[in-house]
Order: sequence, then C-alpha cells, then structure tokens
Amino acid sequence: MAAKNSCTFGLRITGCVATLSAALALATARQSIHFSNVNDSIQVGYSDLMCYMCLLVVNVIVCVYSFAINLLPKKSLLWRSVVVIDAMLMVLLASSNSAALSAICLERNGNFHAGWRGICGLAPQYCNHIIGAITASYLGFVIYMILLLFAINNLLNPLLVQ
Repeated sequence: MAAKNSCTFGLRITGCVATLSAALALATARQSIHFSNVNDSIQVGYSDLMCYMCLLVVNVIVCVYSFAINLLPKKSLLWRSVVVIDAMLMVLLASSNSAALSAICLERNGNFHAGWRGICGLAPQYCNHIIGAITASYLGFVIYMILLLFAINNLLNPLLVQ
C-alpha cells in the first residue's frame, strides 16, 4: 500500500502546487498581436490548440486528485488503489506534456519546409506562459514518478516501512 507519511504528504502537496501553477499559467496564456501596416490585430491563446487544452484539463485533474488524496484517512482501504491512480496520472501528465512541448517547439521555431514562421517573436508573453506551464507540469510529472517509486518500494519491501 501507499503509506501516508510526511514525505508522501509533502510530495503530494508539492505536486498539487506544481500542477495548479501549470494550470494557472496555461489559463492566462493569451496575447494580442497588433499589425501596424494592416491596422489589424489577432489574439493568440491556449485554447487555439487542443493539446494545450488537454494539458490544462490534465493538470486540473491531477491538482484536485493531489489535494483530495491528502484528505484520505491513513487506515482507509482506498490506499490500495492509489498506486494505480498515481501511475495513470503520471502517464496522462507525460503524454499531455509531450504533446504541448511539440506544439510550443513548432510555435517557437516554425517549420521551414512548410513555410510556417514561428509566432514567439510576435507574442513572447504568450510563449513564456506556455513554456512556464509545461515546465511546472513536468515538475508535477517528476513528483508523481517519485511518489510511484515510493509506493512500489512500499509494496515490494514492507519491512522498510514504519
């Protein structure tokens, strides 16, 4: 079982803060780009790409789960399912982070062969928010990996757990 101790409690709170900050950074990622020669402007935002919306939803789910699991009593039988749920959330974080990272690389560098120019030169605040959100989300992924390793250690070697 995933024992509830101060180390896992602190890691879950840190994971909750990391995923919450990723969700907030992503939700505020929008910027208007003004074109002076055409006298027009466009708005770029996280909702323009589905991978960013997926990253936002996954980070909110992980944040709520991280907060709610800390309210679970120590002797509850639900701790047996925590290992499986942690593993599933870790996979969701990894996949949504990878998709968002590939999208921001395309937005930053463009695609020379397709004739796409990067937009980060035109909307640096938007790109900085996205990069910050992906970084915080990767931190949440690393925290969940550590939590999963702790849980596997507790399951395989219960003599070391107090």
